[in-house]
Amino acid sequence: MKKGIKTALTILLLLLLIAAAGTLAYTGERVYIGSVNLTDNEQTALDRERQLLACGIDPYVFSMTYNIEQIYIASSLDSHKIPADFISIDGEKNRDTAILVHGLGGNRLSNYAVAELFLRHGWNVITYDQRASGENLAKYNTFGYLESNDAINYVNYADKLVDSDKRIVLWGISFGGATVGVAMANDYVNSRVSAAVMDCPVSSMRDMVSFELEGISESTGMPAELMLWAGGIALKLHMGFSLEDVEITDYVNRSQIPLLVINSKADETMPFYMGQEIFKPSKSTEQKQKLCDQKDQHQPHTAEDCMYDSLLSFFQQRKPFAFILIRLHFLCTSYSAFHLIPVYFTQSYLL
Repeated sequence: MKKGIKTALTILLLLLLIAAAGTLAYTGERVYIGSVNLTDNEQTALDRERQLLACGIDPYVFSMTYNIEQIYIASSLDSHKIPADFISIDGEKNRDTAILVHGLGGNRLSNYAVAELFLRHGWNVITYDQRASGENLAKYNTFGYLESNDAINYVNYADKLVDSDKRIVLWGISFGGATVGVAMANDYVNSRVSAAVMDCPVSSMRDMVSFELEGISESTGMPAELMLWAGGIALKLHMGFSLEDVEITDYVNRSQIPLLVINSKADETMPFYMGQEIFKPSKSTEQKQKLCDQKDQHQPHTAEDCMYDSLLSFFQQRKPFAFILIRLHFLCTSYSAFHLIPVYFTQSYLL
């Protein structure tokens, strides 16, 4: 009798363990799928007129003022095409060039407001679609881990167009800031990029996923840390990298590229501490902090001039590291990406 009870209890325990393992496996798979499929090409399809008007740009005037060339280069990672707009004043390629990387839920048109900032001061601009965005058909959003390869490819593309004395700058916003951060650790990028700008950047894939899981935890009762752990295992099994491999501060700390971090306590989307985390690990000893605060949002030209003066000074003086605190006043475009992490694309350079 006792032997039968012991056997039954053993079987029950095994069934519970199997059920628990199955639940964890299923949970991990769902967390993984949600974490790397935050947006898609349909959600981020190009809508030139609507997007430019939302950023305060007249599409007709912009197209008449600047030369816009659509380009497509092959990714060195998996041969997908990386669509971009090459924008210049007159078609001349051999100029200082800014490569702009949009945020989650955006596409290459989302960068046109900051593109105009550079164009008005004689720079060329390359603004491209990130993975699973716009016309870029590559799968998965990986918080800069895979996306950085596209950025590196466009640095290489720009390098072939300009003389060695011309500057190449990487600018990334929000999710795109993470892309820039990872790319900064690349040896080739370190040797060629003059400076990098990370605007309201994401600093950690783990933290961003964890934020959303906290809400799910409240409704399901499953600990967020347990879901994150299971999702991390699934990520490693499917993609070959872990959550720990997408800590942007680690990549920034391996780079010698002068970096400007733009951040704001008024940003309700991207936690302020993320910009601070990226700022702190710099190996550089010389730091610069500047407060650019335009309270009247009806005076964008003053705000833009203030921002550009800061950028121009930074690029020309080659400051090793800089930190600018910007007060945000509005969102240029806003999207809700998939169902895991709602992210709003912020244009913090327009005050």
